[in-house]
Parts: sequence; structure tokens; C-alpha cells
Amino acid sequence: DEINMGNMRTSKTKLFLLEMVIILLFFAFAGAVCMNLFVKAKLLSQQSTDLTQATLQAQAAAETIKSTGKDADELFAMIGAIPSQDGLCVYYDQEWNEVSVEQDATYEMKIVFLEENRELTSNITVEKEDDIIYSLTTTQFDGGFNE
Repeated sequence: DEINMGNMRTSKTKLFLLEMVIILLFFAFAGAVCMNLFVKAKLLSQQSTDLTQATLQAQAAAETIKSTGKDADELFAMIGAIPSQDGLCVYYDQEWNEVSVEQDATYEMKIVFLEENRELTSNITVEKEDDIIYSLTTTQFDGGFNE
């Protein structure tokens, strides 16, 4: 009887330990799933913030172009646009603050002008690491552009 009681205690202990291992595995799996959801939520939040800020910056540039034409000096004074090989650029750091050099920039707004038949078309794109976040094209008709 004592041997039988010892085997019964050992089997109950093994069963208890097996249950604990299964419970621990379940909670580890649940924790991994939750962490994955939090990471995806953070990524979506950052993408949403980027799109909102890119939209605001592009709209501000479009309004400035509407009021100044393509005068580089005025655009620099109002939105910090710097002449580049294709047109004008504005650089922003990770917090969307303007920076003066491309090396410090996380985001870049490019403004390219096309003037044809008394129409000024502005292509404004906001990029993060060469991925376009937002793009805006505006056209205005005017015979007296600032040169």
C-alpha cells in the first residue's frame, strides 16, 4: 500500500507540473500575441502621424506658392525651401521640425515647378526615406509670375 501511495503522489505531482507547464506556455503565447498587436498599433499610429504632418506641410507649401508664385526667396523666407537640382526642398527631422541640411533630415518635401501656357503647376511630394507619404499637385493660371 505504501508503494501504491508513493506512485499516486508522484503521478499527482507530475500531473500538476504538466498542467503548470501548459498554463505557462498558454500565457507566453498570449503575451507574444499581445506584444505583436502593440507593435502593429504603434506602427499604424506613426504612419497616421506621418500622413497628417505631410498633408499639413504640403498644404502650407501650396498656399504659400499660391500667394507668392515661384519666387524662391519668398518661399525660403516663408517655408524654409532650399533650392535643389529639381526645384525646391524643405527638410524636417523626426519631430517634423525644419532642419537646414539633408543629413539631419528624416522627411523631405520636394517642390517641382512646371510653367506652361501661363499656368504654373507645382508638384509637391513629402517623402520619408524615399517612400512617398503624400503628394499634391496644384495649378494656377496667371500671366504675371514672379521670376
